[in-house]
Amino acid sequence: MMLLRRIIAACPQSKRMFSSSVTHGYESAIQELNKEMESVFGEPPTNGLASSASNSRLNNESQLSSPNTGESSFELTHTGESGEAQMVDVSPKESSKRTAIAVCKVILG
Repeated sequence: MMLLRRIIAACPQSKRMFSSSVTHGYESAIQELNKEMESVFGEPPTNGLASSASNSRLNNESQLSSPNTGESSFELTHTGESGEAQMVDVSPKESSKRTAIAVCKVILG
């Protein structure tokens, strides 16, 4: 949309091309793109930003089990006691299953 605004500002005669009668074409194009995104990524986005209700639903859907390492899950693994960065062990390890879930909202227009 910023590009369109720049074009309109730079070329006053282009205002006719982007008049309200043409806006319907852009709205239908945006709806079509949203349908395509839904077909690729699944459910349509919620009406608001990711809410705690949707976050809890995602958390309930994916309960991850991890081996007990004896460390608090709230500790950073790449820092020392004073907070300095430290190297980590990258030697071969046993394979494990991990799941990552991300949520975002893309607003077009």
